[in-house]
Amino acid sequence: MQIETIKKILDINKEVFLTPKEMASNLVVTFYPTRNKNQNIKDFTEELKKNFIELGVKVIPFQDSLAKITLKERLKLKLPFYTKFGKKIKKGIAIIVEGESKTNKLAMAKLLSLRENPIITIINEPKEINENSTYQEHMNVSLNLFAYHMTNLAIIVNSSKWAIYSLNGSHPYFSRTDNFKDNVLNELLPKISAPVMPPSLKDFIIKIGAFNVNDNYYKPFIEDLIKGGALLEKTGLYPKKRLVSELNFRNNFYKLIGSKYLDKRNGMSYGFIACQLPTNLEKEVPDVWVLTSKSGSDKSKLNKNTDIIKVGLVEGKMIIETPLGVDIQEDYKPSFDTRVILAHAIGNAILAKEMKQKKLNWNFWRNLEKNGIAIVHWHGYIRNKNLLGKTLEYGFNNPSVSCSSAQSAIYALRDKLNCAFKAINDNSEYNCEIHIEPHHGSNIIYESVVSLANLLLRNNNISKLE
Repeated sequence: MQIETIKKILDINKEVFLTPKEMASNLVVTFYPTRNKNQNIKDFTEELKKNFIELGVKVIPFQDSLAKITLKERLKLKLPFYTKFGKKIKKGIAIIVEGESKTNKLAMAKLLSLRENPIITIINEPKEINENSTYQEHMNVSLNLFAYHMTNLAIIVNSSKWAIYSLNGSHPYFSRTDNFKDNVLNELLPKISAPVMPPSLKDFIIKIGAFNVNDNYYKPFIEDLIKGGALLEKTGLYPKKRLVSELNFRNNFYKLIGSKYLDKRNGMSYGFIACQLPTNLEKEVPDVWVLTSKSGSDKSKLNKNTDIIKVGLVEGKMIIETPLGVDIQEDYKPSFDTRVILAHAIGNAILAKEMKQKKLNWNFWRNLEKNGIAIVHWHGYIRNKNLLGKTLEYGFNNPSVSCSSAQSAIYALRDKLNCAFKAINDNSEYNCEIHIEPHHGSNIIYESVVSLANLLLRNNNISKLE
């Protein structure tokens, strides 16, 4: 399937660069002026700048990144409240910050757009962590670094290594000498070019009160989410939710900005659980609907009235149907990974339709048409895929982009279709899919959330947070 067709199916309406080299040649970066005096950070920043230029990244002087915004233009552009008067960094430019900045000098106040001006801050590795620290320890440190520095990515450096912190929850370490340019190209640039972009409610058609959680039709799927979520909590693969209000913001002003960037989400809980509803396979591109845990929910204690969201992809448009009485303007927000969830759902439907038309005696298409299927994500990888049965595995060679990016959804659908159509043509049956997202985690397509959770509990060394 052509990329433009995939974009149309997934409601992606912008230009998207899919390879690291494309990302590098279309990236514009400036280095934010600071008074950093730390030689370790200076040396790393100079090496980074040198490699950016060699890789084809357009590096411009800070003054050339600025545009003078008049009051009239400010009102016309409807600039957000956090921007001050004076010159601003033009949209579409990434900002590299060398070292710490004073509270009144943070780059965030110079932005025209929270979504189109990613900030990357380079700091020394915090003393409380190292390469061998646990996932939870790295997660706690990284979230506070994002809040304190008001940054999208944090690069932490020590004398011999550097690591990237992103909202993916990953913390890959790299040598400062070996393969430095390759790691900048393949590991850092994709995270800058495809930053975390939490889905906004304006991205969806919203149908208020159209989802009746008490309808018997939804009962088995809601029960699967609630029971499966409680079981998955026992696996240790789902970190405890962090509230935005608990993070290390310097003041309430920056806390408000953080909330705005997250589309007013009140917290973050890594991973999601979802049930794709039974799908009619008659249309060329079937309509798909999914029940999923809302963003930031406690998956071990889901409340059917307030924690479950119904999202759909119908004729290339994303839709949310809300339960009666739920205020969608509060904390009822879709998962960061909603586009990936819907990419898998539409892919499942396209493939099931093909299997049915070919009259393959496979359970996959019958289950989807009659019972639906589970889509489950956590920040870890399967160590022994044979335990899951007849498995289709893909995604491990993709660039390590950020979760919620358009690229992540395109990779999911493209690779799923390429891999599965080969299996169909070879008549090589599968009943489970493992979609690997480098430096992010795994998406598992399985019979149900409960059955997957029980399998993980029976094989407690099959995966871990990483």
